Amino acid sequence: MNLTPLKKISPHKCIAYLKTILNSSTPVHVMLLHDGVLETALIKGKYRVFSHTSAANIYNFWDCLSKDPKKVYDMVESLDSTSASSPEKSYQFFRGSWHTRPNIYMRAALFFLVSISSDEGTISSGKIEPNAAKKFLFGKLRAFYPSERWFPVFHPDLSILQQVEKIPKGHQVVIPVGTYDYDFLSSAKRYGVEQTPVVHKDLKELFYKSDNIVLIYYYHPELVKLYDKEHITMIDENSNITTDTSRCKEVVIAKS
Repeated sequence: MNLTPLKKISPHKCIAYLKTILNSSTPVHVMLLHDGVLETALIKGKYRVFSHTSAANIYNFWDCLSKDPKKVYDMVESLDSTSASSPEKSYQFFRGSWHTRPNIYMRAALFFLVSISSDEGTISSGKIEPNAAKKFLFGKLRAFYPSERWFPVFHPDLSILQQVEKIPKGHQVVIPVGTYDYDFLSSAKRYGVEQTPVVHKDLKELFYKSDNIVLIYYYHPELVKLYDKEHITMIDENSNITTDTSRCKEVVIAKS
């Protein structure tokens, strides 16, 4: 399985640790699908992975790529060649018009081009800038081969909790939430059309009433106070377990 062709927006340090607590014989459901970094790593580790999202543009990209990656790549190459003389101006136009394109593969190609050239890795926001890894990502897109163990799942208009409710009991659920806001009652959101509302209080309640939930956050000092210590594992920059909060980059919250 090739690594994701998208630009990383979630530089997970906890993947090696996750593989020690997840059962490879039980399906894994990963919520908040976006760059596919976590999913492709788990698939490479022989896990059967279902990726869930309520963002139509993200689902469209992965769905098209899983059905006909060559078609997506050919459209990307064509669009890239026509925009080469003025990429920043062209990509701004792409950003404002991608959603009006009736062809789903064209939308997927535009999503790829704009997102990898956005400093935030999104199609809806972020400064358009030259991408030093562009040729590398194009190569990944060209070489992408769909996995029989990866299944994107689209949930239009469903909250995270409603999506989780549809997952069979006994399956494993991983929620890479990302950033934690200081206000526990606030929502964590992605940008624009990538936006998926996440209420931290709801996730905490879900975690304590379930035995199959794993939460992944970037480290925040207030976050670790909200969960019992025995459920918290801190991961450092080098993907090692640490007890030093000054070295912690990610926090994995899971029941043993």
